[in-house]
Amino acid sequence: MKKGIVLGQLLKLMPRREFEVLARRFHVGQDFRKTSRWDQCVAMITAQLAGRHSLREMEAGDRVMSRQLALLGARPAARATLARVNATQPWQLYEALFHSLLERCQRFKGHRALPIDKKILSLDSSTILLSMTLFPWARYRFQKGAVKLHVGLDHATWLPEFVCITEGHWHDHHILPKIEPRPDVVYVFDRGYYDFGWYQRLTAAGSHFVTRSKCKLLHEVVEERPVPLGKGILRDQIIRLTGVRGRKHPGLLRRITYRDPLTGKVLSFLTNHLTCPAETIAAIYKERWQIELFFKWLKQHAKVKSFVGTSENALMTQIWIALITYLLLAFLKLSHRLDLSLTQLLRLVRVALFDRRSLLDLIHPPPRGPCPKSVSQLELSLA
Repeated sequence: MKKGIVLGQLLKLMPRREFEVLARRFHVGQDFRKTSRWDQCVAMITAQLAGRHSLREMEAGDRVMSRQLALLGARPAARATLARVNATQPWQLYEALFHSLLERCQRFKGHRALPIDKKILSLDSSTILLSMTLFPWARYRFQKGAVKLHVGLDHATWLPEFVCITEGHWHDHHILPKIEPRPDVVYVFDRGYYDFGWYQRLTAAGSHFVTRSKCKLLHEVVEERPVPLGKGILRDQIIRLTGVRGRKHPGLLRRITYRDPLTGKVLSFLTNHLTCPAETIAAIYKERWQIELFFKWLKQHAKVKSFVGTSENALMTQIWIALITYLLLAFLKLSHRLDLSLTQLLRLVRVALFDRRSLLDLIHPPPRGPCPKSVSQLELSLA
């Protein structure tokens, strides 16, 4: 990778020509006189990587680095102009850009060891709380506002393959019609997605799922299977759902009761995978913790809790740009098969964001040679 501004090398992973095509598609109103969508994109991604919290910080930082921004084809934007663009220009541009960059990231395979030789995709959501005073359009609960981020995370690559942002009061299972099941994929989710019709859709598509079972599940036991000793498995049953709702899934399911050896907590799992070892099913559900770590990373290191605009368009723009920034770091990690975590990678990039050096030299600095002695040290040693 050639030497250049570190930020510019990251932005090269996002083709400029493709960006301009999307910018023309998602443009409303008159043509820009000074600030362009590319200026907005560079300013917002820089704010994510540099940890800038307000429009004033973004304006001041861009003015100081105006020469470096000129090399990227961008110009510093005044905070009032940037606020107006965030509020009026459609956020759908960055949603489309996210999916385009995601396709490029998916060309690389992850190297995480998984409990099963299949793709594992976790489904979950995280609520981003907002102030009702500043965001009156985002009604959630009494005197509280929120939006909800729904994600489907690939465990091998840590890439968010499915992303949807809804109002805070949306229940998780309302998002299921937007998900298209894929064969030979194991979907892992909690009881928020408890829907027998959804289970049947996954089974009919050739997919597998692992979820938590409710205690008062109406069913009949078809077969009691022997359980292995010392693996924490208490019961392994083949069941058939009964009741009115159970008719939505007429096929066989599997119910596994498991005791966690660390906490002693007893958990009950439901799956349509009838041949996999019971301890593997428990290990697959334990993998669901990865999506919780993804949300934790996003809220701690990306700017998705404090926003530089109060309109719905500005908020959606900032969230999608935060996800694009995540993909840029993930692309760098996957393409070079780096052992660094995304947090370590972000720290390195943040320190040298406008330095003129190769990204690979930044990640793997050359070994330092012996430090030459100064003249005074040589004179002292001779004396």
